[in-house]
Amino acid sequence: MGNPSDTTTSQDIKPAAKIEVQEIDDSVSSYTPLRTQPDTIVFTATLRVPGSQAESISNMEPPFWIAPFPCVFLKAYERHTTKATDSSASLRLYKTPSGLGVTSGTALVNSISLATDNSVVTSYSPTAAKTDCYLETGDALSAPNHAGSLTDLRAVTLTCLLKVNLKDLPT
Repeated sequence: MGNPSDTTTSQDIKPAAKIEVQEIDDSVSSYTPLRTQPDTIVFTATLRVPGSQAESISNMEPPFWIAPFPCVFLKAYERHTTKATDSSASLRLYKTPSGLGVTSGTALVNSISLATDNSVVTSYSPTAAKTDCYLETGDALSAPNHAGSLTDLRAVTLTCLLKVNLKDLPT
């Protein structure tokens, strides 16, 4: 991680934004680190499905985040405590504009495996075209079951790394 003076703190954010800023290690993303882009903030949106609730598709279908301002999807990270028994079990991460059903949106990541090793963080780069990774105000992120059975799946966390230009934050 960088020098503390290289990071953006919550004091640097306009209070109306109400987003958390975290220091980003250069190895986390292929994008230029936050400290060299003073006009942007990198932040996260996270879906958490505790314990055995992860076995139910209904727990993952509703949008877990709605963009309050324009931003860009950079990467997704997934971890579960117990993998699904079906080796094809996966989620698909969608960006869905207001007024459309969850799976009518654009797939940002086509397949997020839920059968990888237990308690291991797996990262996923966008599979969508770069222009499709832009979220407008009101676009939602959701991650419904894409394939396979979720039997025995436990405690899923899906974190999306996003970027916003400071000029796009509400005042």
